[in-house]
Amino acid sequence: MRTGADLRHHHAVTEDLHDEQDAAGVAYRLLSTIVEPVPVDHVQLRVEMTVGIAMGDPNTPPNTLLAAATEAASGLGFPEGPLVL
Repeated sequence: MRTGADLRHHHAVTEDLHDEQDAAGVAYRLLSTIVEPVPVDHVQLRVEMTVGIAMGDPNTPPNTLLAAATEAASGLGFPEGPLVL
């Protein structure tokens, strides 16, 4: 789902993930889609992506999950910063 006026911000909402490994697998599949450059008008463009993972239960408000995922993607609290490919 895209949020905000900026076309660069998207969220993937999934269900039936059992643990962090399942979530990491989804993140890996998303990141693996941008490994190769994308040809546009005879120019090879590279796409960058950050992934922030937030997990909750059915009672967790969506805005809480989006805020947690945004914080995770920004690398807050991680000395090495976010993972950017």
